[in-house]
Amino acid sequence: MLRIRLPGSLALLAAGLAACSNPAPTSSAAAAPAPAAQPAKVEIEAPRLLDCPSADPGRECEEVRASAPADFKRALGGDYQAQRNTAYMFATARVGMVKRPVQACAWRMVIMAERPANGMPDAGNYQTDCGTLSPRDRQAARQVAQAIHRQVYGSDLPELPPLDA
Repeated sequence: MLRIRLPGSLALLAAGLAACSNPAPTSSAAAAPAPAAQPAKVEIEAPRLLDCPSADPGRECEEVRASAPADFKRALGGDYQAQRNTAYMFATARVGMVKRPVQACAWRMVIMAERPANGMPDAGNYQTDCGTLSPRDRQAARQVAQAIHRQVYGSDLPELPPLDA
């Protein structure tokens, strides 16, 4: 067999061409389907707290920083009012908070699932916080709500009322 020594870049080109001309493996391993992709992990986010500004009239920021973690913990424990407070904090971006519309909608979905007959305030908040989201964000919110509902109530999120068009 004749061996020819090629300069660096030509050697790479020749190796690439040789690899392309080899037949594909025919073993059963090559024919096996790729494993199914794992679904993206859905995260139940805790409220994100910001540093309070030096000017904090009424000390609202300090109040939010003090109450948000406790409300969130109680919300995950199934406390209805804490769930409402958590949804509100995510929806409004109060001083010291980061607005998270998808998380707000997710909490509104959980509230509607567990207290659908509780009246207009919750239904209105559900319409407001979820109805303004894009279909993609609404689907993301439903996935988060499913995770919250499973963690808090140990069951799947039931069917929810339709949003106004």
